[in-house]
Amino acid sequence: MYYKPVRTSITWKLLKWCRKNFSRGRHTTTIYDRFAIALYQIYQGLGWKSDFRNDSQYESYAASIVHFMGIGEMMQLHLEDHLPQDLKTFVAVDDSNTNLLYHISRAQQMVFYYKRVNNTRRGKSRYNPKQLEKDLATVIQILCCRIPGAKMPAAFELAMKIMTGVL
Repeated sequence: MYYKPVRTSITWKLLKWCRKNFSRGRHTTTIYDRFAIALYQIYQGLGWKSDFRNDSQYESYAASIVHFMGIGEMMQLHLEDHLPQDLKTFVAVDDSNTNLLYHISRAQQMVFYYKRVNNTRRGKSRYNPKQLEKDLATVIQILCCRIPGAKMPAAFELAMKIMTGVL
């Protein structure tokens, strides 16, 4: 069973959809696989020439955002504390690929540490959920800045339709 895709850029609605589809739906997978899928979607988005932006590029970025939100929901993080109520209201940030890679790498390291909580020699882990929340939120912000506000709800809906097999 899957939950119907939504045409929105409202944060809580997107997080709710992720919670239902990625935790209890037919699209359950590991956090690591979800992270790999999100990275692949960024790769797909970057594959389009920057002077030729189109709905497929926006869908790729939106899919990546949904996967990162799904990771936050699977790990019971509070991404809503770091994101605006409407993702269209993000202000422009340094959306360079270098900045994107920096925050993805930091988030990926925290996800790796998450697996090893209470399973280290010293009994301590470097896992810091607050830092992971900030890094995932920054990655989401950078990707949101690459999607025009007017096209964002449709991009999220298209991404969700593809993820659930509706399209």
